[in-house]
Amino acid sequence: MVEVTGHTTGECLENLESRFPVIKQLIRDKRGQLRRYCEILVNSASTYPNELITPVKDGDQIDIEVFFGGG
Repeated sequence: MVEVTGHTTGECLENLESRFPVIKQLIRDKRGQLRRYCEILVNSASTYPNELITPVKDGDQIDIEVFFGGG
């Protein structure tokens, strides 16, 4: 678990990405949008379709789920 700061999920992700730059390549596309195979949860609830603008407060837990496919 990593603590981050921000008032929205997007601000929290930016804080995380500034500390761990490789994460940005994994979860965002070239335009800076969240990749289609990622989902952001706040307190175990989906933030779709507002993944990067969902308000958060102190104590909220943000999870990044990455979906993998294969055959």
